[in-house]
Amino acid sequence: PSHDTPDLTTKLAQENGGELINCDSRQIYKELNIITGKTDNPKGTCCVDMVDPDKPFSAYEYACHAYDITKKIIENKKVPIVVGGTGMYAYLLKYFDPKKEYKSPSDLKYFDKSTLEDLQKKIKSEYNFIWEKLNESDRKNKRRLCTALHRIIHNTSLPIEIKSENNLANLYKIKEYIFLHKDKESMEAKLKRRIKSRMQMGAVEECKKLLSMGFKYYDPGLMSIGYQSVFRFLDGKISETMMLEEWFVKERQYAKRQKTYLLKYFPSAEIRYVQ
Repeated sequence: PSHDTPDLTTKLAQENGGELINCDSRQIYKELNIITGKTDNPKGTCCVDMVDPDKPFSAYEYACHAYDITKKIIENKKVPIVVGGTGMYAYLLKYFDPKKEYKSPSDLKYFDKSTLEDLQKKIKSEYNFIWEKLNESDRKNKRRLCTALHRIIHNTSLPIEIKSENNLANLYKIKEYIFLHKDKESMEAKLKRRIKSRMQMGAVEECKKLLSMGFKYYDPGLMSIGYQSVFRFLDGKISETMMLEEWFVKERQYAKRQKTYLLKYFPSAEIRYVQ
């Protein structure tokens, strides 16, 4: 289920003697509370506030932590309930093999082999919004450019061991649910209510606080929907109206992508519609 359905997830936990495990790739970051919707989580949700926003955290690292927590919950005779909208995290957790070693190609040494000019060209062509945030000193510093790229490219595609006897899918009986809105209109209305609520809760103030704490626009935890739009607003690049519209469009696009992903990779899941 999704974090957007806190009443449903709480009910599932209470009815099944369960414990909730976060599966949202942004809620694992500390200090990111309002825009990520972390404030809506039922008390005791696991796999949140695991790492600072300026630290890379891969899907592999998530699977390592979540796998161990899931096993412990089961050993304690309780039911683990994975909640959140990051489909890749949920899929990897389901088929994760803890005995197989994974290596990420997003190693900083990969960029060390590039020249300063190559790094500058890559960031300007592929991540121009980051290039615009860098000062002249950063743009001429190879190490800082390497660090910026490393922070951006911290998640990578990982091999899935579907037939492994060590993964959760083969060790336990898993019941899957996908909560969807009945139509496009109800989904868009929900997204608009969500954004309005998070603005009222202090989304802009949260971003100001993060910057005052020394975090950067391009830090891994802040490269996400909502935060980037608010930062552009704070930087004077867009108006508040444009910020809200941009935020909404990004949320809508992401919701569509995740729906497609979940339906494709969890074909046996029971579909439940929500208002």
